[in-house]
Amino acid sequence: MSWGSELWDQYEAICTHTDHEIEFIRRVSSFVKDRIHAETVYAKELRKLVKSYRKREEEDSKYTNIQAFGKLVVETNDLAGQRELIAEYLQNEVFKPLNELAKNTTAVRRKMMLEGQELHKKLKESMDQLENAKRIYRKASEEKEVAAHALDRADNDPQSTKAKIDKLTQISRGKDQAGEESRNNYILQLEATNQYRRQHYTQLMPQHMDTFMQMNTDHINTYKALINAYAESHRRVNPVINTCLDNITAGSDAIDPDKDNRQFIEERKTGYPVPGNVDFEEYQGKIKKKEKDKKDDKKKLEARDFSHLPPEQRKKRLIKKIGELEAAMEKTTSDMTAMEKMKTIYEQNPSLGDAQQVAQRLAENAEKIGIIKSEIQEFKGYLSEAGSGGSGSSTSLQSKNGKSPAAKKKEKVKEKKEERPRATSKLSSTDIEVVSNNSSTAAHPSPQGSTDNVKAQEEWFSDDEDGGSKDQSGDAGVWIMVYDFEAQNEDELSCRANDIVTIIEDLGDGWLRVRKGKDEGYVPQSYVQKNS
Repeated sequence: MSWGSELWDQYEAICTHTDHEIEFIRRVSSFVKDRIHAETVYAKELRKLVKSYRKREEEDSKYTNIQAFGKLVVETNDLAGQRELIAEYLQNEVFKPLNELAKNTTAVRRKMMLEGQELHKKLKESMDQLENAKRIYRKASEEKEVAAHALDRADNDPQSTKAKIDKLTQISRGKDQAGEESRNNYILQLEATNQYRRQHYTQLMPQHMDTFMQMNTDHINTYKALINAYAESHRRVNPVINTCLDNITAGSDAIDPDKDNRQFIEERKTGYPVPGNVDFEEYQGKIKKKEKDKKDDKKKLEARDFSHLPPEQRKKRLIKKIGELEAAMEKTTSDMTAMEKMKTIYEQNPSLGDAQQVAQRLAENAEKIGIIKSEIQEFKGYLSEAGSGGSGSSTSLQSKNGKSPAAKKKEKVKEKKEERPRATSKLSSTDIEVVSNNSSTAAHPSPQGSTDNVKAQEEWFSDDEDGGSKDQSGDAGVWIMVYDFEAQNEDELSCRANDIVTIIEDLGDGWLRVRKGKDEGYVPQSYVQKNS
């Protein structure tokens, strides 16, 4: 089925149809252009919206509903980026090809229209030649008929002279000859015209119209591919969009009203008892003694033991302070381990550095550790005092470096394995400088305290050589949990106040590995005390 065979007499309709097809392509192109503009504006408005709703510095993100909204805003910004990608893809893969298709199809149609006009012109010329030959033939036939009629009338007229009859006879013969020639020309032109006309309608025009149909087919196929590209502009970003929506849903699923309520209680709970009745106060007089010095001393004490805070908030601050001190002690101990190895290397090879200088720094760090230990004991005393009124806070004391005790223990063992082969190697001046800079100068305590601290430090190093932990499973007495502890990592063990536990291992970093029934895990050292 083709236009040339089925629509041989609908050439004008074909021309009109192809023109409408081109106009349709231009209309689709205009639609895509407006769609690109809409996507661009939409993405711009989304980004503007996200910018106006970004998290404020004063906004508390500890609550799950606020965290979910923050995730929603972030994912909305990503969705805006996907709308920009859609607009860019439509611009490059749909809009520009549509314009090119309309331009090329218009050029091809114009060329084919000229070819069609040329074919119709030749057919018209052939038909005009036939019409001219026919007109000449008719005129010659009429003149022949008139001449014959005049000759018959002269022959029948007695008054006609012989000369007149001869003249009319000669004219009639000339007209007969001219009529015969025009008739033959007409027949020849008719045959030529019919032959070209037959060729025009059976070969030339069908081929021409089939070319039109092929042009129309090609541009429709191209249009079809561009519509698929239009859909692809969405399909290619759907995975990212679905991921954004999944993240928003995950944030919504993570909203926990009970957790938010507990969080607010933890932040605002003072621990004060409910106020009782107001007592009657006797009149004390207007004159009161000044106690400025005592108040100043009390303020200084409050600034150190956090007693100016409500009970629950004081416990949290004390636990945080103990964690900071234990982290500082761990760092100082790590520095001492490195300096101890450096001292050994310097003693073996004095050309690399001064072992006495390293020994001096070791002594300073040992004093510093003694001070930190005394401060830890001091703040643990404050914590015991704060928790003596009942069960302690459920806030867990976490390692400040963000790593679980088991992970830190593995790192220590790995560090020792890596450092031992380097004990006999040379150290560069850069290595010496780095270690020296990591060591900080501590204040000098009393001589007795210094001796005790050095002795404690020696015990620390002896433990560290065995893997950084001490086995205390054989310790006599009962160990009891002083506060509630909620496990935050898989290697920690959740306990409640007054739970009886057995100490398995002391890492020396503020964490103890304990056993409660059949369960084992890590708990903060400050949460456990021996029940004498």
